[in-house]
Amino acid sequence: MAKEIIHRLEQLSKDLDQKKIQDVGYKAFVKNTPIDTGNARRNTTKDGDDGIHANYRYANRLETGWSKQAKEGMVAPTIKEVQKYI
Repeated sequence: MAKEIIHRLEQLSKDLDQKKIQDVGYKAFVKNTPIDTGNARRNTTKDGDDGIHANYRYANRLETGWSKQAKEGMVAPTIKEVQKYI
C-alpha cells in the first residue's frame, strides 16, 4: 500500500509540472478565444515563465463578454480547465 501511494505521489509530481500546467492553460485559453478573423487566436502567445499574453487591443472587451462566442470571457473557462487537469 505504501509503495502504491509513493508511486502515485511521484506520478502527480511529474504531471503537475509548471510547464505542463501552462500548456493546459494556454490550450484552454486559445480554445475559448472567440474566432472571427482569427486575429485574437493568432496573437495569443505563451511566453516561458511569463504566462499567456493576449496581444491585441480588444482582449479586455472579449474577456468581459463582448463576444457572443465567449460570454464568460477566456480566463474563467481556462481556470476551470486547469483545475480539472490538476
